[in-house]
Amino acid sequence: MIYTSFMLMLIVSFTEVYVVEFQKRGLSHAHILLTVALEDKPICPEDVDRLISAEIPDHTIDPLIYETVTKFMVHGPCVSCLIDGKCSKLYPKQFYNQTTFDEHGFALYRRWRNL
Repeated sequence: MIYTSFMLMLIVSFTEVYVVEFQKRGLSHAHILLTVALEDKPICPEDVDRLISAEIPDHTIDPLIYETVTKFMVHGPCVSCLIDGKCSKLYPKQFYNQTTFDEHGFALYRRWRNL
């Protein structure tokens, strides 16, 4: 919740579009698109890290959140997305020690190997 409050104070949104879906595993899932003012656009990895976390919570600090995330929010082995034995959704994602941008400007989120 801290990230949500911080994000609302930080970003002025021109438009927003969202769809909420319910996944097979039971939790809701949202696709959100925000168009923001140019001065509010994240321009460096530190800006992205302040707004987005793609990491598994530490099980020693908050076991309930860790259990919830690993049970409901991690893409697990499923038969429907496998093509030639590989996940068509490109999971598991690669681990990165820091957030960077690819050649097209898309963020590659920091994800430490902490499972």
